[in-house]
Amino acid sequence: MRGSTLRNLTVDLVTVTRPHKLIPFLLIFLNAHLLSASQANWWNFVPAFLFIVASCSIGMRINTWTDRDLDQSTKPELYHHLSRSFRFHVVGMMMEGALSLACLVFLIRSRELSEAIWLLSFGVLFTLYSFNFLVPRRGKEYRFKVYWWGNLAAAGGGYFALWMAGLSSGAGRLSLETCLSLAFFYASLEYAVFLGECATDAEAERANGLQTLPARLGRFGTVLVAWVYCLLLTLAWFGSGPARFGEVFGNWYTISSITACSGFLFMARKPHSPPLWDRFSDLSFWIIRLGALATILFWHGA
Repeated sequence: MRGSTLRNLTVDLVTVTRPHKLIPFLLIFLNAHLLSASQANWWNFVPAFLFIVASCSIGMRINTWTDRDLDQSTKPELYHHLSRSFRFHVVGMMMEGALSLACLVFLIRSRELSEAIWLLSFGVLFTLYSFNFLVPRRGKEYRFKVYWWGNLAAAGGGYFALWMAGLSSGAGRLSLETCLSLAFFYASLEYAVFLGECATDAEAERANGLQTLPARLGRFGTVLVAWVYCLLLTLAWFGSGPARFGEVFGNWYTISSITACSGFLFMARKPHSPPLWDRFSDLSFWIIRLGALATILFWHGA
């Protein structure tokens, strides 16, 4: 009996928190840190990684709750596994909140104030995406996800904050101006691919009255915006001259990102969203970030 309960709780936890979507956020931080650091600071990796895992796990649970109407036809299993062990998830969120706070305190006491601030910003934006705690009584209704500008602010800003957290943890090898420009560039690429992923929900978001780009422009229009934006970023990168910082890393990131957006553009031409859309988007995030990690490890070792 206990074994069956434990197995059910494990299934509920994995299904709701979706580690396959969570781990790529860790890869962003790792890539940013290795890009900026002359030597990896593994001591600060533990609290930073724990904070990212805990804050993302909280955000995933909240997203499952607030998106239950949107996911009813395509991903009903998410809310099923949340509601089946609701108390377990509530306790888990409380523990993850305490863990997140402890990690921030540790970083601040270790004189990593900048890294702690950017990680906190990431956590706040990740939560606002699914629940607007600034107006808690209408937090679901006014969550940033339901507006195109909120999607940009929460998702794009979250990527930027996470990149800044990783770049800021690199022991000051890069100037603030360089960190800001790199974070903006790579966060923009991240958001372009993320926008392509969001496009698959165009019909559901329009039916539920959301004011997102997919709801307004449709699946193909949204992907076209993402593809054009990614193309402009790619042209800007390769047109910036031979003195690009982290050239091999940046080459991979731009080429793999525009390839992913091109894949979304191809699929968006079909009359209905292909069933492989979500798998393609998840695979794209993994390939982009793992490939970038491989290039930077080779670059550091060269």
